[in-house]
Amino acid sequence: MKGANNCIIIILLLFFCSETMKSQENVALNIRYKFIHVRDSENIEEPFEEMVILSVADKSSRYCSERRYNEVNKTESNKSQTTNKIQNSGSVQIVSGGPLLLVNNSGPLMKEEIIKNFEEQKLSIYTSLGFKSFQIETPIPKIQWQIEKEKKAIGDIQCQKAIGTYAGRTYTAWFAPSLPYNDGPWKLSGLPGLILEAKDEKNEVMFVFKELSKTPKKQNERVVSFNKSKYHQPINLKSYNNLKTAFETDPVGVSRAQVNNAKLAISNVSGNAEGNAASLKIKDYNPLELK
Repeated sequence: MKGANNCIIIILLLFFCSETMKSQENVALNIRYKFIHVRDSENIEEPFEEMVILSVADKSSRYCSERRYNEVNKTESNKSQTTNKIQNSGSVQIVSGGPLLLVNNSGPLMKEEIIKNFEEQKLSIYTSLGFKSFQIETPIPKIQWQIEKEKKAIGDIQCQKAIGTYAGRTYTAWFAPSLPYNDGPWKLSGLPGLILEAKDEKNEVMFVFKELSKTPKKQNERVVSFNKSKYHQPINLKSYNNLKTAFETDPVGVSRAQVNNAKLAISNVSGNAEGNAASLKIKDYNPLELK
């Protein structure tokens, strides 16, 4: 009986692994964008900027920073070279030692990752704010797009114009009918073609297309979360947006409030070592989602 039970357990494990692999699609395309966000309404000349990657498949996608994407995919030798480069540069700024807060000249770098599952119409966010990690599950936003007749080429890809409103901002998007994915960067999706460019009417939020690359089948890259772990705390979207606002407004203050007497190290990835913890505070914060 014991041997039979072991066989049953093995069969169940194999079945579970097989089903898990089926649910993870191969990445068809990786699209690089420059994400631009005017976080500080009093400092519109220096918006937050970061390169991001959208990895799309037929029924799912992953959106994350290029920095995070490269961390996961780079070789061990590249990891070593990057570590040495950071350690030998003058860009690291230590507040009092301890956990690392990555920033650039316009604020903290978010560790936010978005997974879209179009079969289940589910959007999952895996992120860290300060010392805590969070998981948010929410329906994929249903944006009512108005498709216009106007067309233009982005690179060598013919695109068409569409206008839609999400979270209090009206976006102009350019989608490519020749790329049959109803997806786009961040939470934007729902058009009959991949969104290659989008910006809100005030030019405070922009996704600027940089590059598109097809993933060779032999690489077998899958749409899986880079961030998901058992340590992520489930919260609702409203609570998360409130926490995100607080963190982006005062990242050091939020981090130290989470853990009494927290020691924190600040690393400026841009190579500019000027500034301090106080300089990261935003007086007039302009959130990505207004509603």
